[in-house]
Amino acid sequence: MLVGLAGCAAGPTTQTPDLSAPLRTPAFVSAVPTAAPSPAVRWATTLPADARLRAASITAAGDRFMLSTTVTPAAGDLPAVVFETGASASGRLAHEVVVPRAVSQPFLVGHPASGTVLVTTQGVDPSRRELRALDAITGVARWVLPAELGGDRSGNAFFHAWGQAGDLVIGQVLGDTPGRQSCALCAVDVTTGRVRWHVAGPVADSGLAVGAVVVALDRTAAVIGTRTDAQLLVVDTATGREVYRRPTTWPPNAMWPSVMRCGAAVLGVAGRDGASAVVTAHDAAGDVVWTRDVSRPPLVDALTATAVLSSVDRGVEATACDTWVDRWSWTSDRVARDEIGLTVARSGYVVGNAGAVGIAVDVLTGSAVWRGRADADNPAQWTGRSYLAWRDDRTLVAYAGPREPVAVTGSDGREHPVFLPS
Repeated sequence: MLVGLAGCAAGPTTQTPDLSAPLRTPAFVSAVPTAAPSPAVRWATTLPADARLRAASITAAGDRFMLSTTVTPAAGDLPAVVFETGASASGRLAHEVVVPRAVSQPFLVGHPASGTVLVTTQGVDPSRRELRALDAITGVARWVLPAELGGDRSGNAFFHAWGQAGDLVIGQVLGDTPGRQSCALCAVDVTTGRVRWHVAGPVADSGLAVGAVVVALDRTAAVIGTRTDAQLLVVDTATGREVYRRPTTWPPNAMWPSVMRCGAAVLGVAGRDGASAVVTAHDAAGDVVWTRDVSRPPLVDALTATAVLSSVDRGVEATACDTWVDRWSWTSDRVARDEIGLTVARSGYVVGNAGAVGIAVDVLTGSAVWRGRADADNPAQWTGRSYLAWRDDRTLVAYAGPREPVAVTGSDGREHPVFLPS
């Protein structure tokens, strides 16, 4: 919850707020309105009482959404993935598909191959793993590939999909043991199963690879390599042609992203001693255009191409990635005084908390535009037109909004997205 993030801000450690008491209103947000338009319901779908997917995870891509969960057999075998897809425009569901012996989470493919789900499974022979492309409605396999995609089968290898660009799914083969793979970064054609391009190299163990690849239609950026030997690699997404590569190091914490995209710039996040890191912005040719020392993971708003950075002294500054001009900044004293902790940036806002109060800030000006008691929303539940959420009665609801919500509230036992005016 956003109200639990005050400890992320600089300043004294705070106790868990008493939610029965009135909201504390620091000077920073005291004059900010709390009202937001009530979201309209586009459709609602109630699952049967015995459905295994009631309250399941929700993912949206293209014109479909997917409900997914895992079921562990009583015999202690590998878990089965259970998923069901529906039409984002109407909420109409297909039927449950069960994938036995799954070793990866399902990945829902969007346009132009919407209706395909990728998942890695393991055969009776533990060394035999397969990447399967399943029809999202029937569960029938469209194609099957060895999960290692021509690389080393050892180390529990599986294909991790990072993103999609047209008919390509970009990913890499990960596992428990670092090693050289033919798919340190590669693109799989989702319609045919053909590996359209691949970059060979060492791949870190899967526990280190959080936020290691960012996929865009023009270029894909990745950090590949082991803990002692890592490189920032940028390739043409359509062809896999290398644009540039630079030496780097992994961030200080496995939960930090190691690479981000901000406008035309690629941001590499390299670790320093202790918990700090350095963010380096590279232009289209790979030249360094600016660097910043940071104490927390960068926040990037793709809509405005803005990076929001927490400096080593715990101040905050927002920088335009393409022009390298600072948009606004807060001193460390101000951050500490109002117990500000920022957690995510997107759709023109940066969201976090001031003390016990959730806040949304205009990423271009640094002005707070909304405050309230709220939870963080999940961007995977946004379809581009609706935000999908579960009611307390396990009804799946599509809330219509002008653009991505900034948070969700839990009033009246339901999860309501907070949409701000465009």
